[in-house]
Amino acid sequence: MHVPYGAQGDLVRVHSCEEWLYVLSGRLRLVLGESVHQLDAGDSAHFDSLTPHRIAATDPAGADLLFVHTLLQSAAAGLCLPQET
Repeated sequence: MHVPYGAQGDLVRVHSCEEWLYVLSGRLRLVLGESVHQLDAGDSAHFDSLTPHRIAATDPAGADLLFVHTLLQSAAAGLCLPQET
C-alpha cells in the first residue's frame, strides 16, 4: 500500500478487526487514540482497530507499507470463514 504525503492525515478510523503494518519505505505517523508513533522503514505495528487510529506519510515521497488486517472480530467474518454444519 502506498500512502501519499498529505493524504489521510485527518481521517480517523474505528472498526472491528486487528491490523498489522510494516513500513517498507518512507516514514509514517501512526496515531492510536492519544498516542502518536513515528515509524521508519523496518518498523512495524499491531493494534486492535477499535482504537481510533489514523496514518499519515511524513516524507514528501510518501510511505510504502505492507498492510494486513483480519475480519475475525467482524460480522463480515462469515463471508470468509467456512460455515459450520
